[in-house]
Amino acid sequence: MKKFSFSHFVYLPLFLLFTVFPSTASAVSDVYLNVARSGTEKIKIAIPDFLPENEGVALFPNQKAYQVNAQVLRNDLHVTEYFTILWNTQVLNALFKANHRAKKISYKSWKELGVDYFITGTYMLKNSGNSVTYTFKLHSVKAKGVILAKRYRGSDKILRLLAHKFSDDALLQLTGEKGIATTKILYEAKQSGKKQVYMMDYDGYNNVKLSNEAGISLSPSWSADNRKVYYTTYRNDNPNLLGLDLMTGKRDWFSTKEGLNNALSFSPNGLLAAYCYAKNGNPDLYLRNMVSGSERRLTSQEGIDTSPSWSPDGRKIVFVSDRHGGPQLFLMDIETGTVDRLTYEGSYNVEPSWSPDGDKIAYTSLVDGVNQIMVISLADRRVTSLTDRERISQSPSWSPNGRYIVFSSTRSGISELYRINVATGTITRVSYTRKGAFNPVWSFFSK
Repeated sequence: MKKFSFSHFVYLPLFLLFTVFPSTASAVSDVYLNVARSGTEKIKIAIPDFLPENEGVALFPNQKAYQVNAQVLRNDLHVTEYFTILWNTQVLNALFKANHRAKKISYKSWKELGVDYFITGTYMLKNSGNSVTYTFKLHSVKAKGVILAKRYRGSDKILRLLAHKFSDDALLQLTGEKGIATTKILYEAKQSGKKQVYMMDYDGYNNVKLSNEAGISLSPSWSADNRKVYYTTYRNDNPNLLGLDLMTGKRDWFSTKEGLNNALSFSPNGLLAAYCYAKNGNPDLYLRNMVSGSERRLTSQEGIDTSPSWSPDGRKIVFVSDRHGGPQLFLMDIETGTVDRLTYEGSYNVEPSWSPDGDKIAYTSLVDGVNQIMVISLADRRVTSLTDRERISQSPSWSPNGRYIVFSSTRSGISELYRINVATGTITRVSYTRKGAFNPVWSFFSK
C-alpha cells in the first residue's frame, strides 16, 4: 500500500532546464501505426536503473533514490497500456553498467533481450545538493541510435517530476500522443475531520493540502491555465467561492454574494466562467466575463440548475437541471442561450464532464439504486456504462488527453479515487486515504 504524507500547501518552483539533443524519429513510424492506431501490438521497452553520470560519484544519502526514479518512468509507461515493460531489471542493470563504463552502447546486446526500445538515465548533483541534473536517452534498437535525448535540471525535491516529464516526452515520440504523467488531480478529503481540498500527482503521490478553512471546503476546480484552484468555502458562514494562486500562494475571492456560490467552471480559453449561484433557494447558472467582470444570468427556470462543464471549443456547456422532475443533463449554446435536453435514460443523472475531444460526456447515473459512471456519445446519444453495479462510483473527470477518467468509488470499502482507461476498461486505484477521497477534478494540459 502506498504511504502518503499530507501537509499544508507549499509551492515549489520547478525551474526546469530543458536541453534537446539531436535525434532521429524515422525509426518509430511503424510502431506508431501499430500501437496508436490499431492498438494490437505493444511496444517492448526496457528501462534499467539510472546511474551517476560520473562513475563512483554518489548523489543522494539514499543510494536507491535513482532506482525509484527509474521505477516511476516504468510505471508511467505501463499506465498507458501501449508498452510491454521488462520488469526484471537485474540483467538490464548489468548491461547498462557495462555500456556506461565502456562509454558505448551495445545495441546487439539489447536486441538479444527482445526489446524495441530502451531508456537510459544518468544524473549528477550541483550546488551542494540543491539541484540535480538528469540526462535521459530513448534508444531505438532497430535504428541503433538515440532517437530522443533531453536533459532536465531542477530541485532535488522534484525527482519524480523529472521522470514524469521524460515519460511524457517518450510517449509523444513513440505514439504521437500527449501523456498525462505531469498532470495533477484535485479532490476533497476528510483527513482533518472536515472536508478540505487536496492536490496530488496523477499517480496518487505528492499529496498537498490546499485549503485549511475553519469550515468545510468543497467543489474544487481549475483555472484554464492550471495556475489557480477554486473551491467553495464556508469560512464566513456563507458558501463563497475562493481562489488560490498555486504560484504565489495568494488567495482571492471569486464570489461572496449572499447565498450559494458553487460549481465554478472556466471556458478553455479562460475568458469566461460559469458557476452556480442561489439566493432564496433557487440555484441558477451565471456567466462571468473574466476580463470585464460583467455577468449575465444563463438560466431562470424553476428548480435547480448547476454543475456546468464546457465543451472544448468553448461554445457550449453541459449542466444539470431538474426542471422536468429528476435531475438530467442539458446542453446550452452560450451565444444563443438555446437549451437541449441530453439524457432521457434513467431518472437521476448528474456531475457531467465534457471529454477533451468534444464527442462524449461522462456523468454519474443512479442505476438500480447505485451511482455508476456513464458515458454518452453526442453523435448518436448512445449511453455506455463504465463501472459495475455493486459499488458506488461517481464524480467522473476526464484526463486532458481523453484516454482516462478519474472518479471516486467505494469498491475498497470507503470512498477512494480510481482511474479507468476508457478504451480498455482497466481500473486502477490512485488514492489511499484514511477517511475517504471525493469529487476528483483532473487538471488541463499546461499551455
